[in-house]
Amino acid sequence: MKIRILGCYGGMDGKHGLTSFLVNDFLAVDAGAITDALSFEEQKKITDVIITHSHLDHTASLPFLVDNIFGTQHKPLHIYGHAEAIDDLRNHIFNEVSWPDFSKLPSPDNPVLKYIELPVGEETRIGELLVTPVWVNHLVPTTGLIITENGRSWINSSDTADTEEIWEHVNRLDDPRLLFLECSYPNRFAELAEASKHLTPAGVGRQLARLNKKMPVRIYHGKPKHLEEIMKELQELGHPDLELLQQGKTYIV
Repeated sequence: MKIRILGCYGGMDGKHGLTSFLVNDFLAVDAGAITDALSFEEQKKITDVIITHSHLDHTASLPFLVDNIFGTQHKPLHIYGHAEAIDDLRNHIFNEVSWPDFSKLPSPDNPVLKYIELPVGEETRIGELLVTPVWVNHLVPTTGLIITENGRSWINSSDTADTEEIWEHVNRLDDPRLLFLECSYPNRFAELAEASKHLTPAGVGRQLARLNKKMPVRIYHGKPKHLEEIMKELQELGHPDLELLQQGKTYIV
């Protein structure tokens, strides 16, 4: 499995893009920065998108992706997510006010996009990949993801505060290879992190203590102005293979 990091931050400026990962060139996981990071030709190769939750830093570029591929594909772009995320996309983005409803354009029988609900806690095949969404602990309904190819798994926590269920799933995996774990604020913002349902380095330590599997851990979703402070506090955890996720890099699982 090939995972290209299009954006991996909880804020944006000219150097830091919002959360978006591209898997095996065809599947986008979240859509914060797809159109910022990919050429038009690369965007046309995307056939499927998973949205973990409806917050703008995970959906901001989706309307522009849909607009860019309009008229270039013979099949609709598949937008996957749990039921609440799909409802939010329908009601707040593709609602004929914020953006056209491309699930009905150019016609209801020939739409540009198609919504597909992902059953939470169950495995769904998307191409050659097996995808299991698991509830995590965020302000809006949000799923982390376990994506498996050829028995090897990548785990993406998505946005979360202290959570448990996803680690129970991970501890049952045969061959977990890589964990992307969010950490948005340094420890001095613990109260804000709890109110907004995100993690600090101390919270990262609590999540890792729930794992009985060893794998590389890559931290993402940090607020750009706090990255140095976050990394310093993460290093104090003493984890043998914990680093910040690198935008622009491709990870192989």
